[in-house]
Amino acid sequence: MPVRIQLVMEHRWLREEAARQFVAESDKQRRRFSHDYFGADRAEPLQYHLAVNAGRLGPTAVDLIAFAAQRYWQQPGPRSAT
Repeated sequence: MPVRIQLVMEHRWLREEAARQFVAESDKQRRRFSHDYFGADRAEPLQYHLAVNAGRLGPTAVDLIAFAAQRYWQQPGPRSAT
C-alpha cells in the first residue's frame, strides 16, 4: 500500500491523504466491477494464476510475468479460463 500511495502522489500530484482516498476509491470501484461483471472476489487468491508485487520487484515484474506466460503457453494440453 505505501508504494501505491507514493506512486499516486507522484503521478497525480496529490498530498498523502488525498492519495490514500484516491487509492481507496479506486480499489472500491475495481472490487465492484469484478463482482458485478464476473461474480469474482478480487481478494480471493484462487482467482489468480500468478500474483506479483510490482512495487517490490519493479521492472523485473514484467520479466517474471512474461516468463510465466511463456512457460504456461508452451505446455501441451488444453487451456482453461480457471
